[in-house]
Amino acid sequence: MERSEGFEAQRLLADEALADANATLEREKARAAETIAQDKTLLAAVEEKRKLERAEIEESALSTYDRISKAKGTAVAEALNQKCMACQMMVRPQRWNDLRDRSNDDTMMTCESCGRLLYYDPARDAPQRKTVPVESIAASIIRSL
Repeated sequence: MERSEGFEAQRLLADEALADANATLEREKARAAETIAQDKTLLAAVEEKRKLERAEIEESALSTYDRISKAKGTAVAEALNQKCMACQMMVRPQRWNDLRDRSNDDTMMTCESCGRLLYYDPARDAPQRKTVPVESIAASIIRSL
């Protein structure tokens, strides 16, 4: 009899824990449903914006972009410090200069290694080293003597 009373008490505690766990599960399901609904509305807005942006781009550029993105997953890579950031391969010096000094954005430049479209952001590029004239080095050495 005493054992059965102990088991009954444990069963009541287990039932309470189960009820708490079920309530927590229902709250989490409701929160997840809200999050999914919000994400779906945000995704629809992004898709609409994407559709409007794609309408402004010429067909040949879009076909190139779509072909590369289908093959590689991402079609665009940043060129930084003379490297393609997608494949980490160095960009040839002439190509790097052409990419940095472009006066028009009509020509799309691709990485010769991975084939992704390259873009260059001068704000993110490392500052170029300044060369010090030999005369100033010689003058500082003479002053130190």
